[in-house]
Amino acid sequence: GALCVAACRLAWHKKATTPFRFAYFFSWPTLGTGLILLAQPENNNMVERLYKAGHIDKQKYEELMAKHEKGS
Repeated sequence: GALCVAACRLAWHKKATTPFRFAYFFSWPTLGTGLILLAQPENNNMVERLYKAGHIDKQKYEELMAKHEKGS
């Protein structure tokens, strides 16, 4: 993702339109998903937040926490 962005910037400065278009096209799916994965909270954190906010009941909370601990 970062490589695509660097290539995109380099192609922009050199006024190379075709390489710019390819780099720009590939930077969105690679860099975008990478940033989302970095910003996404841990599963354990999310389950706790959902429970505290009242979106899941105690039984589902315990089930998800047990599943999370089993996977770790």
